[in-house]
Amino acid sequence: MRYVVVVMTLVLGCGQAPAAALALLPVAEGLDRAVYVTAPRGDTHRLFVVEQTGQIHIVRDGTLLTTPFLDISDRVTYNGLEAGLLGLAFHPDFATNGLFYLNYTAGGSNLLTRISQFSVIGVDPFAADSANPNSETVRLSVDQPFANHDGGMVAFGLDDYLYIGMGDGGSANDPLNRGQDIFEPLGKLLRYAVAANGTFSIPASNPFAGVTPGLDSVWAYGLRNPWRFSFDRLTGDLWIGDVGQNQREEIDFEPADSPGGLNYGWRVFEGTRCNQATSTEEDCADLEEAVIFPVYEYGRDDGQAVVGGYVYRGNALPEERGVYFFADYSSTRVWSFRYDGTTRTEFQRRDLELDPTGSLLSCCVSSFGEDAAGELYIVTFSRILKIVNDGGEGEGEGEGEGEGEGEGEGEGEGEGEGEGEGEGEGEGEGEGEGEGEVIVETLTPVKDVTLYEDAEGDVANGRGASFFSGKTGPNNSGLLRRGLIQFEIAASIPAEAVIRSVALTLHVSNAPLEHTPVAFRLIRAARNWGEGESSENSPGGQGTVAEVGDATWLHTFFNTQFWAVPGGDTTGGVVATQTVDDVAFYQWSSAAMSEDVQAWLDTPATNFGWFLLGEESVSQSSRRFDSKDHIVRANRPTLRVEYELPGEGEGEGEGEGEGEGEGEGEGEGEGEGEGEGEGEGEGEGEGEGEGEGEGEGENLEQVAEDLLANFNDADGNLNGLLTFAEASAFRPDLNLGQFNQLDLNRDGALTPGELRSFLGVPEPTGCNCRWLANGSLEDWLNQLFPAALLLAVMGRLRGKRWN
Repeated sequence: MRYVVVVMTLVLGCGQAPAAALALLPVAEGLDRAVYVTAPRGDTHRLFVVEQTGQIHIVRDGTLLTTPFLDISDRVTYNGLEAGLLGLAFHPDFATNGLFYLNYTAGGSNLLTRISQFSVIGVDPFAADSANPNSETVRLSVDQPFANHDGGMVAFGLDDYLYIGMGDGGSANDPLNRGQDIFEPLGKLLRYAVAANGTFSIPASNPFAGVTPGLDSVWAYGLRNPWRFSFDRLTGDLWIGDVGQNQREEIDFEPADSPGGLNYGWRVFEGTRCNQATSTEEDCADLEEAVIFPVYEYGRDDGQAVVGGYVYRGNALPEERGVYFFADYSSTRVWSFRYDGTTRTEFQRRDLELDPTGSLLSCCVSSFGEDAAGELYIVTFSRILKIVNDGGEGEGEGEGEGEGEGEGEGEGEGEGEGEGEGEGEGEGEGEGEGEGEVIVETLTPVKDVTLYEDAEGDVANGRGASFFSGKTGPNNSGLLRRGLIQFEIAASIPAEAVIRSVALTLHVSNAPLEHTPVAFRLIRAARNWGEGESSENSPGGQGTVAEVGDATWLHTFFNTQFWAVPGGDTTGGVVATQTVDDVAFYQWSSAAMSEDVQAWLDTPATNFGWFLLGEESVSQSSRRFDSKDHIVRANRPTLRVEYELPGEGEGEGEGEGEGEGEGEGEGEGEGEGEGEGEGEGEGEGEGEGEGEGEGEGENLEQVAEDLLANFNDADGNLNGLLTFAEASAFRPDLNLGQFNQLDLNRDGALTPGELRSFLGVPEPTGCNCRWLANGSLEDWLNQLFPAALLLAVMGRLRGKRWN
């Protein structure tokens, strides 16, 4: 499609400079050996700063808190070199379980690397500014033969597996050849699955797992000291900065679809060079075909210790999206480039641009970091510096006309889920007993609903973002609400499993203004019930008219079946009780709940779930709970089930004789995976001055602008948030990859603020348009600006140049 955009602009009081350079903005200073900065997924208010000496500090909304988040300096060995507290990673479910992982060295003269789990103090992890130093659980311990090359990085990938960077053990030229020994953890990248309760296990997809020769936990090998690595938060690609010996520093790349098991060459190769201190030309020739060589390397003229960085995926610097940043520790040089999996382009040195006077990067770039929104930070021993746009604006007045055409392309990514089946055959000999395998599964509901007490008994919420329980206040005549929730057990847990424990976690998102803590009880349901199409959307939980298939106070399935007792039929007494107060996460767990789940596993036809009942004699005891359809995934109900499978193995026993046997079996499994996809999108071009070009369609800016202008029309739930389904229904050309670029919190929903951030549009001020509730772009623009300037304002909005 060929088009011409003609924009006439009249701008008073400011002038637009050429594309602005980048700059560094100090966000924390006065730190002691800072070596890393990061944030939990979705936590847009805090940064967590790791100090090598053993403390972690919080920067909340730009202010460095005086009290440390955690101090474990009493158990950290900092030797003034490379040992110490080196890495921090938050569990993917941190918002619900409050767990995080540290990589630190301990042990005094006999050093070892520990990967330890800790937990926060408090019910709401996002509000907890302190952690419990006594909550440590050591998940992994590895002896270090020398005082250097400890690695130090821990990070969860987009696959939610935990990756651990291990150096080769130290000294020079890897004297024990750990890097090439696939049976050793040193000189490797390790990968573990981490359950909701923090338990480590080996993913079956690890390249050396099972009978394949090699250490089960190894993901990649041939590394010297992978001090910092990262995952592209959009694509899942892995980037590794591997510190060299005395010739080359290297940046390694591994695509997201890699099966693992890649060999990066050390100690035979240092970068692309044959390491003649350890290897002959014949050694290098023999290994050359198997080695994955770096996508970039540099020598001693540019520095002595590479610091791996990140691919920028934030929204404040749109021109830098997709650019990989990295640095050198000793020279404090910073570089960037783009990489499409084959070709490196746009290579630039950036430290002179970021810090023209050299005052901020005067010593020791120790790390990069990323916040929850994808913005990038550079860490020195004493400072945290945010990479920002320096503005490049001046004052002036002017008028101008422009005409231009352009074209654009876009790339997107998608996620998918899949199921698979497999068959296997095996032979075995011997007798014996083995220990049972303990496994933890975290389930999400298949149904949840509210029963509303009312005169007609025909009110329901069906599928909605919330369900309710308890007694309402006087304004609602003190009516009762009862929640119902059901999890599919038999489809997720093996039939032979023995249930050891279960825990139900619910998030309360609203409580009456005047309330006291009240008890909420779980009772096992005795009959099946429906979750129809009706949906309540009011905060007070009024419900809507029931439809066929809805469960209501009187009906298990509206218009077809009645409860024997209004409000629902149960099997007996209370199986668990929890006191609920204000907005927070709450958990129910008991032996009786485990018995229920075991019964549902043994006899699936009896699984009708649980009722959730509040204090029904207490006015204003009602609470709003987030449901399985809530747009924030972390807030949805979960059922954590720990179970044991019968043991299999070899052993010794009394008696004589041997036996052989063969057997076949089938199994089914479910898994989640991420995939990449590329596609051509539509872009919109702009021109300044006079010029001509060709263009096709619209780009992401236009899509975002349309969504912003019509946000409430597109938001079917009218909850101030926009899901991908809602957005794509309004704009069918929007793909999931584009949607994820706009979604800063990665919570599966857009806010108007996220769209405004992408477009560079300020928050509305000085008006009563209540943007989040019922405003529109045109509403507040008309109130903020005279009509004569509206065209100028819209012209600037389209170019994302708002001053």
